[in-house]
Amino acid sequence: MGLPCGFTCLFDTTSRIIEYNLFIYPRIIEGFCDFIKKMGWMSGIPYGKELIFSLSVSVALYIHKYYKDYLSKNAKGLLNIIYKEEES
Repeated sequence: MGLPCGFTCLFDTTSRIIEYNLFIYPRIIEGFCDFIKKMGWMSGIPYGKELIFSLSVSVALYIHKYYKDYLSKNAKGLLNIIYKEEES
């Protein structure tokens, strides 16, 4: 079901696609980690959920830092709570 839904990005604006990435990338990271655990390629990592969370937040902060102009007002407001820029 994900593949047909992914084709909607062809018809959406750039700002909307970047907001989709805020939702999709953390799930990809978590799904990949669950997959390699299930296949037996990796044993449990201490504090693994925290590691996945930190990778997910890093994606959100990267988008906020370099693609801020493309984010909606709501997404900017939410990310401004987490990431406060230094005033110069």
